[in-house]
Parts: sequence; C-alpha cells; structure tokens
Amino acid sequence: MEKFGEGDWADCFALVRKEGAAELIGRVRALERADAEERTYLRRSKTHDDATAVYVEW
Repeated sequence: MEKFGEGDWADCFALVRKEGAAELIGRVRALERADAEERTYLRRSKTHDDATAVYVEW
C-alpha cells in the first residue's frame, strides 16, 4: 500500500490486525488492477507479484 500512497507500514499492520491478511492483499490487488498499465506508479516492474502476509502478535 505504501508504494501506492495508500498508507505506511503502521497502516498495514493496523489493517491486518483489524481485518486480516486477506483484506490487505485484496486491497493491494485492487490498487494494482486500478493501475494495470503501470502508468501511475512507474516503480513497478510488473502488474503484481506473489503475495503472502502473516501477522503474529505475542
């Protein structure tokens, strides 16, 4: 989400804590699809990569 200007790491952790890892990945995928031609965020080398998110709180 940081790359898309939609939040920082703290925002990502808060989202995962509240809504789960699948929601984080879903939001990133939606941002990627919205910029499918990779014109807005030129730092991307491809439309999307594999995605894994794990959150553990002790």
